[in-house]
Amino acid sequence: MLIANGTVIAVCDGEKLSLYRNQGNEIAPSLVPLAVGPVETQNRSSGVRHRNTAANPDAQQLEEDGFAAGVADVLSGMFLANEFQHLVVIAAPRTLGELRKRYHGQMLPAIQAEIAKDLTGHALPTLLAVLEAERG
Repeated sequence: MLIANGTVIAVCDGEKLSLYRNQGNEIAPSLVPLAVGPVETQNRSSGVRHRNTAANPDAQQLEEDGFAAGVADVLSGMFLANEFQHLVVIAAPRTLGELRKRYHGQMLPAIQAEIAKDLTGHALPTLLAVLEAERG
């Protein structure tokens, strides 16, 4: 995958967000970590106890979904503040699904790629290898 200079790469799961900016060129990306402030989670429960089923996820899943909503808010806010023009999202599959539901509509054209993999906590060489494999 060719990654333009200035592209932001977001790597997240239901608990952690890491952001990088490509300061290299399309052929030879150089990812530089960006500071990540606190991600505000949004409580998805109604305060009523439910049995744990697919229709009523457990508290941990609700927390992870709330975190994903907070990540979508962070990314949308960055886009609306003109902090990036291009975005690549690498996220755990369920988190990616939650993100898609919550992106700001104006940001959608900026999303260059979405990769459904849980790579939080992986080193930069691993991220670069996955991005290179996506190039194909």
